[in-house]
Amino acid sequence: MTAPRLASLFLLGLLFCIRPAQVAAHPADVTHLRVLVEPHRVEVRLTFNLLTLTRFIPIDADASGTITAEEILAARDAIGTWLDSAVPFSINGREDLSLDPIASIRPVWAVAKAPDIAAEDYAQRWVDVVASWTSPSLVKDVWIGFEIFETTGYQHTVQGWFETAQDRLEVPFTVSEPEFLFDTAFPADPAPEPPPAVPPPPPRESTRWSIGSLALAGLLVLALVGLARKRQRKRN
Repeated sequence: MTAPRLASLFLLGLLFCIRPAQVAAHPADVTHLRVLVEPHRVEVRLTFNLLTLTRFIPIDADASGTITAEEILAARDAIGTWLDSAVPFSINGREDLSLDPIASIRPVWAVAKAPDIAAEDYAQRWVDVVASWTSPSLVKDVWIGFEIFETTGYQHTVQGWFETAQDRLEVPFTVSEPEFLFDTAFPADPAPEPPPAVPPPPPRESTRWSIGSLALAGLLVLALVGLARKRQRKRN
């Protein structure tokens, strides 16, 4: 067997030995998701690198080739509007929820040391975007999907975590699996206790006097009737 053929067989065997999970995505092709779930509250934290965000939103407003923290904060509404359509979200099947408006947005780097981020560094600079909701009813499930892969490229991955006080679940989102429904498994809220029985109100003072007056009048009538009978007997 020739040397080139042996080399080809060796490389082919090596490829079969490498599992897909061992092939890590490039940092530029990764977005991070953290969903904190409480019985009546949900917080979604998305961490994008600037390279990903600039594929969707013109953050560099002055076209200087660099991005500042001020430009990121100024793009808050635009980012929220984009998330509303690109990252659909629901709690307990409610379709009227949205990641917009954003609760907070901040650069994840020492802005004082790096006030201007050049284009070649966009992939290494990250931005936290947070949204949160409270729910009057128990949070039974949380659904989230990503409609970003046509623009980011099919190699892009969203590394997601769903967390409760008792559990932590890792969920990767890809072009082939772009959505996930998380079942919280929270115990049902206890049934509300019935209100205590309210005792009947005491009779009003006027009512007491009315009853007493009637009784006194009745006794007086009986006394007068008895007195009249005695007088009538004496006459007879």
